[in-house]
Amino acid sequence: MKNAFKNIAGYLLGLCIFVLGIPALMWLVSGRPWPYVPASAFRFGLAVGLALIGLALSIWSIVYMKKVGKGNPFDAYGHEVAPRTKELMTEGPYRICRNPMLLGIYLYDIGWLIYLWAWWPLAIFLVQTVLLTLQVRNEEKRLEKDFGEAYLNYKKRTGRYLLMILTVALMLPGCTHSKKTAVAEPSSTISETGYEVERFITDSGLPVDITLIKHGTLAVNYGDLWIQIDPVTKLGKTTDYAADFPKADFILITHEHGDHLDAEAIEALTKEDTKILLNPSSRDKLDRGEAITNGEKRQLTDAVLLEAVPAYNNTPGRENFHPKGNGNGYVLTIDGLRIYIAGDTEDIPELAEIKDIDVAFLPVNQPYTMTVEQCVRAARMIQPKVLIPYHFGQTDLSELPGLLPGIDVRLRQMQ
Repeated sequence: MKNAFKNIAGYLLGLCIFVLGIPALMWLVSGRPWPYVPASAFRFGLAVGLALIGLALSIWSIVYMKKVGKGNPFDAYGHEVAPRTKELMTEGPYRICRNPMLLGIYLYDIGWLIYLWAWWPLAIFLVQTVLLTLQVRNEEKRLEKDFGEAYLNYKKRTGRYLLMILTVALMLPGCTHSKKTAVAEPSSTISETGYEVERFITDSGLPVDITLIKHGTLAVNYGDLWIQIDPVTKLGKTTDYAADFPKADFILITHEHGDHLDAEAIEALTKEDTKILLNPSSRDKLDRGEAITNGEKRQLTDAVLLEAVPAYNNTPGRENFHPKGNGNGYVLTIDGLRIYIAGDTEDIPELAEIKDIDVAFLPVNQPYTMTVEQCVRAARMIQPKVLIPYHFGQTDLSELPGLLPGIDVRLRQMQ
């Protein structure tokens, strides 16, 4: 009865720590949203394949050690958590390496690493590897004591987990496409239609082009996908959307003011399957599209997640410009690249909850949005890698880059 309890306790402990706990911790530190599907089908398939192979190898090892070894060599730094191995195991999965169960755990974790594709999960994995390597040394000393010459001969002809080392070597180059490289292209280009275009790189190494149309109007292009944000035709220079841009897959509207909501521009960009997402007041005014409110999320495609966040004035006397709870800002996560489009807002407390932003568009148009000082406070709360002020009218932004050391501030023609 005591041995049966130890068996159950040992396997439950392993399940909680290695199958559930470590991957959950990796996910937490990776900053990935839920749900998350990598844009690269190959990477996703490789990750799932390695994880399943690792689980299968670990299960095979557990079954084999129970039937043949009649116990478990794992002893948790000298504390026995399962019945001790009674027979030396050299066949079955133990022909692959001396610790196939641990190799299975490593392959399973490496599957998660490739899936999450970021550096912090790799750090968790390396710490776990160091701790388990120390544990395995203790375990092997006990096996030498229990089985003597037979184990030493087996040890000479069988590696510990060579396959794991080779797999990590193959996996490491892929991790260079982590969030640190997401803003690797610092300069803008001019499109054939005369607009400034900023290019950014996703976790999978794919380009995202953001066209800076004017004022509060942007277009985001990822592969064949086009997302238009607050398209407006006649503000400033007239924009010919039918001539300058393909039809949109998604149109996002932050709020109902005329410099953000324009039925003519929306009509020019709409095709049969275009989806329009907008705040409820804009939905009422336009009488089409799907309303989305602060705090709601939409999975636009497998690789693109949309989050609506608060956007409002909170300076006394300005609250009527953009009332709290009405307008939206948007966070687009495109294969790991996170873009924050603030809409019309001030440096509201909710900005502190917006994390891991690669590119932020913040309005600096006093008194309707932010002063330069408010923009600085907002940027310090969000800490984007790149800040592009927009919707700034006649506001002098020349001092802004010097006020935000450590943030790549790009001043563009987005009056």
